[in-house]
Amino acid sequence: MGRRSKWAAAVVAGVVVLTVSFPASPALAASTAEVVQENSGRITYGPDAWQELTNPNDLGGTSRFRTTPGWAEIQFTGSAIEWIGRKSPGSGIARVLLDGLETERVDRYAASDQYQQQLLGPASDPSGFGTHTLRIEWTSDANASTSAARSVHLDAFKILDFSALEGQPIILASPAASDTYAKRSSVTVSWPKSDSAVKYNVYRSSSDQPRALVRVVGGSNNTAWTDSGLEFGRTYQYDVTAVSKDGTESQPSLRGGYRQPYLQPRAADVSACPSPTVTVTDTASANAAIAAAQPGASILLADGVYGPLVVNKKHGTAQDRISICGSRHAIVRPFPDTTNMVDGVGVRVQESSFITVNGFTVENAQKGVALTSTSDSRVYGLRVMNTSQGGIYAQIGSSDNLIAANQISHTGLDQSIPVSGVWHQDGRYGEGIYVGNSQGNDTCEPNCAPDASDRNVIVWNTITDVTAEGIEAKEQSTGGLIYDNTVTFSSTHQGAIYSALQVKGDGYLVYGNSITSGLKYGIRSVTTEVGDRDWGYDNVFASNAITLTGAIDAPEYGFLQNYGTANVFGCDNTLTSSPSVPLAAPPTVCEP
Repeated sequence: MGRRSKWAAAVVAGVVVLTVSFPASPALAASTAEVVQENSGRITYGPDAWQELTNPNDLGGTSRFRTTPGWAEIQFTGSAIEWIGRKSPGSGIARVLLDGLETERVDRYAASDQYQQQLLGPASDPSGFGTHTLRIEWTSDANASTSAARSVHLDAFKILDFSALEGQPIILASPAASDTYAKRSSVTVSWPKSDSAVKYNVYRSSSDQPRALVRVVGGSNNTAWTDSGLEFGRTYQYDVTAVSKDGTESQPSLRGGYRQPYLQPRAADVSACPSPTVTVTDTASANAAIAAAQPGASILLADGVYGPLVVNKKHGTAQDRISICGSRHAIVRPFPDTTNMVDGVGVRVQESSFITVNGFTVENAQKGVALTSTSDSRVYGLRVMNTSQGGIYAQIGSSDNLIAANQISHTGLDQSIPVSGVWHQDGRYGEGIYVGNSQGNDTCEPNCAPDASDRNVIVWNTITDVTAEGIEAKEQSTGGLIYDNTVTFSSTHQGAIYSALQVKGDGYLVYGNSITSGLKYGIRSVTTEVGDRDWGYDNVFASNAITLTGAIDAPEYGFLQNYGTANVFGCDNTLTSSPSVPLAAPPTVCEP
């Protein structure tokens, strides 16, 4: 630093720009701007002293001026320099020289006094850094409106290092495993501050994506940005540039790389049932085996028809789960047909952990499968059909569960239920998969308590012919993953249902789903107030393929959120619609 170098001076939009080249050297550290006031010994005045002024409106309360031939000169080491001074009715036109060469003339005229004005600058980004001499000279030239005084004025110089990002490393901070899935689909990019920047440009590339601008971050002090909704398994490269007020862009920082990990489980790790430790043939023996199960127990349902199954306060371990398995021909059927299906849950798992239900059929039930106050359990590969309400529920503090590879269809068949003695009366309650509980509306049983059902993973499910949302995550639930599900609506539904997938909770990653629907919207994000806080924020929607057919309602948007900046909606979401409609409802703007 401070070496003389080969340079050229140019004026870009009224800014002194130094084009500097010298041999390669270690990257420069970010530095603060240096303010040199008019009374500094670093400034040389000639041919004699300038007159001093005292005014609280000047920087530091003092400044200097001259109305006869003379000059002020400073030697500085940096990228760019600003001249701070007054504009006034008596101001003239000053001559600016950089290392002995005139670069421009500055007209300081104004109809009234203006203080602490940037007369030269603001600082811009040269392509290098060096030591230079700046001279400001009085001239007899003036604006036609200037009074006879024709002064030159100096309050301070501001020296900036605009090369602070050039060759600097950036930091890529990966999220913690305990973060929400929305955060875990992201990386936070941070970089050194550049005082002469008014904004930063963040660039990204990957194996099949060329380097492109993905984010403009405004403000010199804002030196971090989180890139969300990254593709699983893809490696990304980032670099950052600083941009001055006049739009000049610095050379980039060093590049940093980040590989987005896979967040969904591997099917091979979760799909298989262990060899049975007991085989059951009827409802009584099945529930007896469940009640007696210890960690590592594997209960096989022989082919046949069973009544409701209940898992109550049973706990396996991560290594030795309690498993209940069967083929599609093992059928849990609480009711003989679909008439008057009230108060019958096919499989109820309550106050339990590390439970697996796998492979069999659940049909003719009010609810297919209900997890309540249950954690670390798996609902895998079931066929759930013909329910009067929803297909699969995770509620009342049910967290860290996996709902995967299930086939769910024909829910919400409760139109024939008599009014007397039942709470639910119509197919609005026929969700395919339902997480949490609603607060403050009639979709909740009376007096529902707050329900934190968090970090549930919903993947690879096929959901068809349901009467409410295919998947809904309610307010107060957080941090789940909704990945690679296929949701297809039939041509009938209830009038209060507007989208195939709906999120009201916080911190969900909704990624890579295929949605075909005749409703107004493919995906809807809803912010809502519960108690003393709002819900429906910090979700990420990425890489979803939405098709709107117009079979039920005229399509309006692929994605709608009622608060347009609450969540991240990626530009990699796609929409096919007949007729054609926008991908996202304003003011939502997709992010690269």
